[in-house]
Amino acid sequence: MNINVSSEELSTLEKAISEAGQNYKNCYARLTNLIEEITRGDIQGDPATDLLNKYNEKEATLTGIKNTIDEAEEYMSLQNAKFKSLIDDLHSTMR
Repeated sequence: MNINVSSEELSTLEKAISEAGQNYKNCYARLTNLIEEITRGDIQGDPATDLLNKYNEKEATLTGIKNTIDEAEEYMSLQNAKFKSLIDDLHSTMR
């Protein structure tokens, strides 16, 4: 079984992971801001409390997803750097 990988493909994958992660983080921040804005102004009393409680119940999960994305971005960056270093080392020994 052969596995063919190029530095460009890894860089493309790293960029895609980073962009998807940033999109999630932007949406998460926007959702948090909207919930705070709505429950401080448009919705008052029990409905606001219920909405805020439901959001807070999910916040650990949403934060967990963000942390997983951060870890994936860090891992992909590290693996890409290691691969590039390996390729550079191979090139230097072949000269």
